[in-house]
Amino acid sequence: MDESIVVSQLLDHSKTRWDISKLRSVFYDATVTSICRIPLPLNVRSDKWIWTKTVYGELSVKSAYWLGRSSNPPPNQDLLRGQIWKTRIRERLKMVLWRVATNCLPMKDKRLRYDANVDTICQLCDTGHESIIHLFINCLLARALWFKHRKVRSSPQIRGNRVPSLWLKPGNGSFKINVDAAVGAYHFAVAVIARDWRGELVFTCSKKVNTTLPLQADLWAVQIAEHFTSAPVMIEGDSQVCYRSITVQGMDTPWTIENIIHSVKSLASNLPFLSFRWVPREANEATHSLAKWSLLYSMYGSFDFGNSPC
Repeated sequence: MDESIVVSQLLDHSKTRWDISKLRSVFYDATVTSICRIPLPLNVRSDKWIWTKTVYGELSVKSAYWLGRSSNPPPNQDLLRGQIWKTRIRERLKMVLWRVATNCLPMKDKRLRYDANVDTICQLCDTGHESIIHLFINCLLARALWFKHRKVRSSPQIRGNRVPSLWLKPGNGSFKINVDAAVGAYHFAVAVIARDWRGELVFTCSKKVNTTLPLQADLWAVQIAEHFTSAPVMIEGDSQVCYRSITVQGMDTPWTIENIIHSVKSLASNLPFLSFRWVPREANEATHSLAKWSLLYSMYGSFDFGNSPC
């Protein structure tokens, strides 16, 4: 295999579909199947380098460090220290715990290494040599302080009365298309539900997609929206990252969905009546149920009120 081969060489003449014969001449069948699940952009785009260990495809020192550590796993002691930073306590307490775990606090037993005349007796209890173990565990005065304050008062948690997010009707004379996807072992089920300004059902449908990206549902919804001619259409979904990438100008897009986002924006640019909005899962429950139901029973296509879960 040519080591300098690039992605564009694995596409057909249109540059929008995989060249299956070329893929099979280079890769094993299992790899070909996985590659074919990667959706391609609708428009031709140039190749570029992607660092797959970060969300946005750019090399960082942190990701390179952890990649190196993955081939040389840290000992259990380092893993324990790493858990300190994940605990839900104040940052200054994390720093103290980390210094205790790494034995880097300036105790008298450490000073003794550099000054043989240092008095190592603990100034709190006058009974033991000052060290991290002694100060935090064995010291009588320290233990008395620990037990005195063992009932730590937790900070009050303010719980607001959360109002459930419900589906809302679109504006007068407009339509709303809700989209979602359900993840299967080898494919996805994507579903759309369209309603009008009165809240009445226009159509529901789902289809099987051999891809690794649930965002394919949004691309399908845009293609459906093209048939609404000049009627205002809003597409709603509950993937916040995807919808921020679509609606926020200049926002960095995760490299895994960049091609799909580009295709969605490209199609939407020709539909001035189309808009996008993110909604919580509760407001998208009907479409979510349809996607799961279609995936579970392998039933795809258009549905009426009698044979779908909506």
